[in-house]
Amino acid sequence: MFIILVMRRWLLILITLAVVAGGIGLWFYLTSPERQIKNALNDLVEAANVEAGEGNLARAARARQIAEGFTPEAVVEWRESESLASGKKAGRAEIQSLILGLFTSVKNLEA
Repeated sequence: MFIILVMRRWLLILITLAVVAGGIGLWFYLTSPERQIKNALNDLVEAANVEAGEGNLARAARARQIAEGFTPEAVVEWRESESLASGKKAGRAEIQSLILGLFTSVKNLEA
């Protein structure tokens, strides 16, 4: 009888330790920096996908959502290409206006 009680107690302790270890492992997996970066990039891609026929208000909201992913001091620079002159924007507000301008260009191409 005594042996059975001791074995039950050890079994309970082992199960508790396994559950705690699993919880800690899951917490580290879900909050890892790599996972957070991946989630942030997935959110960015989702916000940047502009659907055909989407209104200006929805595009402005998307531009704001993307711009909020940047720090207030962020600087975006780009090189000249066939359709875009080189330039530089600093700060969230300027970056948001740049994104909104790009969305407007996409809308004009759809028409």
